Order: sequence, then structure tokens, then C-alpha cells
Amino acid sequence: MLANDIDPGAQKKAAKEEAEAAAREQALTFAVVAQEWFATKQDSYAAANIKKKQWLISLLNERIGEKPISKLVPTDILGAIRPVEAAGHSVTAHKLAETAGQICRFARTCGYIVFNPADGLKEVLKPI
Repeated sequence: MLANDIDPGAQKKAAKEEAEAAAREQALTFAVVAQEWFATKQDSYAAANIKKKQWLISLLNERIGEKPISKLVPTDILGAIRPVEAAGHSVTAHKLAETAGQICRFARTCGYIVFNPADGLKEVLKPI
């Protein structure tokens, strides 16, 4: 390495930083970010709405909760919403899209993701 003008210490440090960044990315799942988002917002909801929001988040987490938020694409989120819509629950499907959008906007603002994969999901859902 030294013969090739490569600093072994700098290369080792860069590899370590890259591994730490990858580990952080894997740890920031949709469920973790949803929990962080909810913790910042729960004081603004009435008690009845808190339970509803937690339920909506749990429905999303069933399908995409373990996926790193930086790896989510719109079809992942839509895949979590479509079964609810197919069961005839259009209002719930729209609320799921709204909740996923709120969580992803929070993640984008916090710098966890570059784009919002939930943007425009309501456009492809059946009208209420």
C-alpha cells in the first residue's frame, strides 16, 4: 500500500466509517423512524386519535416495518396499503397513505432519506 502511495491508516479509517454508515442505514427501519416520528407528534393528538395512529402504524409495520427506510420505494408502501384497499376499506387505505407520507416527510427532513417514497400515493388509490 505504501509503495502505491496509499495510507493504510486512512484506508482502514475510511473502511470503518463506511461500515458504520451501512450499519446505521440498516438500523433505521421504517418501524424505528415511525416510532421516532410518533414520539414527536403524539402530544398533538387527542387520546382517541393516538390509538388510531398507533393502529395505522402497526398496519404499515406488518409489511414494511423491518425494511430500512432508505431502501423503501413507492411500490413497497403501496404493497402495504393495497390489501386494505382490496378488502374494501378505502378510508383506511387513504389514512395509511397519509400516515406513511407523514413518516417519510419526517425521515426526509431528518436526513434519513433523500426522497419521499410515499409522495403521491393517494393519487393511485380508489376514491373514497
